[in-house]
This record gives sequence, C-alpha cells and structure tokens, in this order.
Amino acid sequence: MQDFLEHNSSGPRKVDALEVLVWDYKQVGNHEKAGEWAKKLLDADSENPLALAVLADSARYNNGMSLDQNMAHSLELATRGLKQENTIRPPEGMMATEFVKMQNAVTAWLNGSAGFAYMHQLDPVAARVFLRKAAKLEPQNPQYIYELALADLMGKQQEPKEGFLYLAKTVNLTQGTPAGQQIAAYAAKRYQQAGGSAQNWKQYLVATVPPGGTVASASTTPPTVAKEVAKNAPPGAPTSQLPQTSAATRVEKTQPQSSAPGNRHITEEQITATLSPPPLPPTQTAPKPVPPPGAPVSLGILMEAAISNRDNRHTVTYALTDLVRHLRQNDEAFILSFSHDLVFEQDLTSNYEYLRDAFESIKPQSGTALLDAVGFASGHLNRISRKGSNRVLLVVSDGNDINSRSSSYDVAGAIDSSGVKIYCIGVGIGDAANRSRLQALAARSGGRAAFVAPADFRTAAREIAAGLGIDFPQ
Repeated sequence: MQDFLEHNSSGPRKVDALEVLVWDYKQVGNHEKAGEWAKKLLDADSENPLALAVLADSARYNNGMSLDQNMAHSLELATRGLKQENTIRPPEGMMATEFVKMQNAVTAWLNGSAGFAYMHQLDPVAARVFLRKAAKLEPQNPQYIYELALADLMGKQQEPKEGFLYLAKTVNLTQGTPAGQQIAAYAAKRYQQAGGSAQNWKQYLVATVPPGGTVASASTTPPTVAKEVAKNAPPGAPTSQLPQTSAATRVEKTQPQSSAPGNRHITEEQITATLSPPPLPPTQTAPKPVPPPGAPVSLGILMEAAISNRDNRHTVTYALTDLVRHLRQNDEAFILSFSHDLVFEQDLTSNYEYLRDAFESIKPQSGTALLDAVGFASGHLNRISRKGSNRVLLVVSDGNDINSRSSSYDVAGAIDSSGVKIYCIGVGIGDAANRSRLQALAARSGGRAAFVAPADFRTAAREIAAGLGIDFPQ
C-alpha cells in the first residue's frame, strides 16, 4: 500500500489507500508511522475523522511541546474529529467487520483524547462524558478505564460507585505490568481512606475481573520506587505508566491471565460478585426511598421469548395473562420480551386488553441478552412509573445470557440507581451458573428468585404476586 501511494500521489483512491495504511499501522502498533501517514491523509482530506482521531490520540505525547500545548492541540483535533465522526466511510475493499472495528476505534480515540484534555483542565465532570464513551467502546483499554476512575473520584461532584468499580477494573487489567503494582497500591489505599474495608475492596476486584482473568492482589504495599503525581490526578494517584497510545488491544502482562488458557467463561463467583457488588465506603452510601405500605404497583414483566413456545403457552403465558388481569385499580404494568435483542410488546398501562394482546404477540426467538434486558427494563421502569409506586420487575428466564453487550457490573449500577425490586422465575434451569445469575439479580435488589418446571410456574407467580398485594386464583 505504501508503494502504491508513493507511485500514485493523486487519483480517486488516494484517500482510501491512505486510510487503509494509517489503520494498518495503528493496528500493528507502529504509532509513529500511523502518525506520519495520518498527517498526509489530513493534507488530502482536511477533516478526515480517522486522521484527526489518530493525531489527537498521539498529540499529547509530542516531545517538542509542553504538556499544556500538547493537551490543547489534542483537544482541538478531537473536537474537529467529533464533528465529523459520522461522515466516516469504509475504504474500498475493507470488509464490513473491519470497518465497524475502525469506526469504534475512531470514536474511542476521539472521545478518549477529549476526556484526557478536560482532565488536564481540571474539569472531571466534562471529562466523564467523553471517557465513558471511550471506555464503553474499548472496555479492556486500561488508559480509558483508569482515567475515568480518576475523573469519577475527583472534584466536588464525585461518583464513587462508578469510580471505585473502574479503579478496581484498572487494577485487574494492569496486574503484571510496570504500572500495575503502583496502581494497585493507590487504589486499595484510596478506597480505605474513604472508609472502606480491605475485605470489601477485595470484593471489588472479584467483581471486575475480566472473563478468563485472575483476580489481582488487594495488597496496599507501596512500590519501592515512588513516581511523580500527575498534575490532574487526585492526591496520591500514580502517573500512568501505561503505553503512550490508546490501543484497542489489551496490555501485555508478564504473568498468565488464567490457569486455563482459552477459558473465557464467567465463574459463578464472578457472577455473584458482580451482581452483588461490595458496598461503597460508609460515607458514600445513600438510602433508597421506600414506597409506603399498600402503594400501587408499577410492574415490569420481562420475558425470555424462547420460553413463549407452544409447550409453555398454557402454563407460563396464561398464568402471566391471568396475573395482569387481577391488577388492582391503580396498578400498572408493561411487557418486554427479549432474545438477542429487546422488544417492547406493551408499555406501561392499566388496560388489561392491551396487556393480554401483548402476551399473545410474543413469538419464540433464539438468543438471550438477559443482562442487557434487565439493565434497560429496570431503568425504564424507574423513569416512567408513577411517583411513590412500588416498582417491581418480574423476570421470566432460563438464566442463560449469551448476547449481552453490557458488563455485569454496569447492569448492577443500573439496578442500584433505579431502585427497582427484581423477582425472577427460572423456568427449567439445569445449569448452576444460570441459576446463580438469576439469584444474584434478585438478591441485588432485595427481591427473590424461584426455580420451577413449566408445570409449576403458576404457583411461583401467584406467590410473588401475593407479596405485592395482587391476588389471582390458582
């Protein structure tokens, strides 16, 4: 590609060729070459989002300028790029999957660069907006995860729940690297200074270990060599010794990730820990509002589409239809089904006919994005339910989850902020991990889980409904 460009300095495919070359150099880790060709790409296309993203990402490490100048230049490039990110088009010949990867990387680099720049300006609130987008797109990139943690724990409007989770995730991602020991010591000390215990910090580490990874040590022993504190970091925070570029790949470590290579299954311990995460330090805990006794119920019913098959229709679907038929005068309900995606069958209403028709319209579908569905449904119920109502989410599932894009601890945060109580009915579950997943979801919110064969579903549904003041016949 480089030979082609050297012999074809103009033409309709020049920009495409430059984009492929810049992307390829970035992917193999040759950031110097990627930067050189990104400048040529910007000369050919002055607002090219890929060129702006690559240059913004590397600008803060320019040795010929001061840190203030580097950050200002990086922010200027990122701001231009963010205005153009939706204009990016696939270079000719690039496969669709590779183009999606490039799109996500460009968006992550632009947002990450803006986030770093706002942190340098001591504006953590603005930085969080950009860093969250970058961390969502590159969840294994320790630079974005660590900077977001520092932003959450900095300033007057701190967000400690997210901050300590991302700080723990950084410890897990960087264990075995030169920065890992220092970051681990700082993170544990910061949590304990806020009033947390060493045992609870260990739970944070368990909750954020990547699939197939190992839990980092919770030791607070400082490293032997002290490092200069970053100007924009909270007191005591180590400067990042992470690679000086935002690569989409994970940091290489000097120790194996797992004793079972290739095993990326989440353990039952991790499922329980992430959905029953450790408490915030005592000074950070805020009580949840409690609805008064006898309050109307705002009920969300979240049903796995695969369960609504011909065999289960008379037991599962009819029981749920009967449940909503017996809602009290001021009660309300919505119905969502999920497979690999989430489908609104009926939004919140007190109209029985609408709810009945919604159950009838659910078609069996393969796929299970359980955690995505629970995170969305709990937040939606909190947003649209009547003020002062008893917000309850009833999850009907086999506990399997193979399509979710959200991490378990992100869903745990959504559940916490919603104040929704979750009840789960596991149907025909034989796998222990699937059972643990539903138990953890219910326990996280103060609800409970029941596990039944399809023939016993009505009994389980009646018991849960009775606890909510809804009575319907056996």
